[in-house]
Amino acid sequence: MKQILFVIVAILCTTQVLGLEVSEIMYNPAGTDSGREWVEIYSPAGANLSGIRFYDNEGTHVINVVQGSLDMPPGSYAIICDDETLFLQDYPEYTGILYSSYFSLSNIGEEIGLFNTSSTEILDSVTYTNEYANGNGFSLEKIYNQWLESTIQGGTPGYFGDPVPEFGTAAFIITLIGGITCLSLLRRKK
Repeated sequence: MKQILFVIVAILCTTQVLGLEVSEIMYNPAGTDSGREWVEIYSPAGANLSGIRFYDNEGTHVINVVQGSLDMPPGSYAIICDDETLFLQDYPEYTGILYSSYFSLSNIGEEIGLFNTSSTEILDSVTYTNEYANGNGFSLEKIYNQWLESTIQGGTPGYFGDPVPEFGTAAFIITLIGGITCLSLLRRKK
């Protein structure tokens, strides 16, 4: 039994080495789009972006380090922007991992993602449409595996932005208390 558990854990750890996902998209900011578009990526288990490319309908694009390194620690976010000078001008408080790449996101939607050049594997892809966050200054955010319009003007580059799901604060607190109660009961049984 222990051997099977070890194999399962080893497989899960191995598949998470390049675990990257697109987590937020600013495809049509208020005003001009030129140089102001960005994509946030999340690394749940940590990843090195050597050999990773950003892709859109125009092709694959090299990712260049502006702030930080190609190594993303577990649980970290990074931004891939079209123009780092304009991004830092729009978000002067941003101090996280920042990459630049030449791209122009479609205002009507397209498929975007992350591509591993050494294995030719698509690590994550998203097809977005202009149903939400279309030129109003909000971004598209992946919140609990659903793509929703951010509730924060300008989006939340570099961090999880909407901490309470749509079912409301009261339900979130009740769920949290229930989880804490279950943990304390499990500890008592030991």
